[in-house]
Amino acid sequence: MNDLPRTCALVGAATLALAIAVGGCASAIPSWPHPPRTAPVNSLVLISANGRVLTARGAMACGHRPLLVARSYPDRVTLTWINPDTSCNAEAIKTVAVSTSLADPLGSRALLQASTGARVRYHEAHKGAS
Repeated sequence: MNDLPRTCALVGAATLALAIAVGGCASAIPSWPHPPRTAPVNSLVLISANGRVLTARGAMACGHRPLLVARSYPDRVTLTWINPDTSCNAEAIKTVAVSTSLADPLGSRALLQASTGARVRYHEAHKGAS
């Protein structure tokens, strides 16, 4: 009788169990970095019809929604993602839509990455859109 298929199945199950156990203790493995505290806004940003609400898709880290932070200046608005929790070693599992509001409409000001000054791609909603 050939026990090779059964032995392979047991080894596979033991390997899976070990991987799950190690994954649960990821903080003990230094090669798994924590998510960054800030990140650039790489997704397309939607600007509301009134020019005050900015919406982008960001990755959830450590099970928390990211914060979209906008800073207004006379000639530009800068954007960055802030991760509210960086104490885990988890991968980003899904993306979520997050919005932030400006005190004054974006208007003709440039929309830039806070960290690099690079332009952020955006789309303006039509005035008649809801």
